[in-house]
Order: sequence, then C-alpha cells, then structure tokens
Amino acid sequence: ASDTVASFRGTGFNNIVQGYDAIFAYQSGGSDTATLNGSAGNDQLAVTSFYTLLITPSTTQKVNGFRTVTVNAGAGNDSVSFFDSAGDDTFNSGGNSAQLIYDGGRSVQAIGFDSVTADGTAGGVNRRNVIGTLAYVLRFTGVWV
Repeated sequence: ASDTVASFRGTGFNNIVQGYDAIFAYQSGGSDTATLNGSAGNDQLAVTSFYTLLITPSTTQKVNGFRTVTVNAGAGNDSVSFFDSAGDDTFNSGGNSAQLIYDGGRSVQAIGFDSVTADGTAGGVNRRNVIGTLAYVLRFTGVWV
C-alpha cells in the first residue's frame, strides 16, 4: 500500500484500491506478506503482535494477521513504536532498519524511520540486537536483554 494506492495480489486475483482515507487488510492463515509505504509528511507507525498500523497525514493503513510486514518510511519526520507480546520476542536494529520478530514467528520490519521505540512491557524474555551505527534515534522501554 502507498499513501494513495493499495494493491492486493494473489493466486487468481489482483485488486487495486485508490483514493480512500483508510485501508484495512485482514489475513486469516498462511504466510502472506504486506508492504506499507509512508508519505511525504510526518507518519506514525504502531506495531503489535496482532496488527501494524500506519497513520499518515492523509490515510490510515492497518494490516492484521500478516506473518511478514515491511513498512517503508517516506519523507518527513517519521516515528515507529514496536510493542512486544507476552512471549519471547527479538528486536533487531542496524543501519536504517528496525525489526521485531514475535514469539511464534510474526515479523515486522520498519525501514527509513527517524525515531524508533521498542516497548518491552508485555512480558516474556525480550532480546535486543543492535548492530553497527543506526540512522535513527532508538529508545528502549521495559525489559530487553
């Protein structure tokens, strides 16, 4: 999905939606992937073990149940908040990328954001891996080892 267009493709279908203020996609099994793209404005991304929510100045994009999600920031001052699950999660960060892999395998990667927060207050044993120099401001809350 982009700020103005979303496409949904799979075996036997290719659907495109355009011009909506809000786009919601639900996946109920399998290993489907979703890619969201930010806008030229200031965007906010919230990531949980259930959904990924991207709010731009002109649209709201939410995907539920996708096993793998990639979110590309646009221009502007973009921020992302990752919220852990009650299980054992792993947060990986390096360069311009941040990723949370949830207990159970769901993975969300944010690329090109200006500030990243990893909230580890839901429980489990949360692990963090910070590799090299980061292109964003990173903040941890809660417990990460």
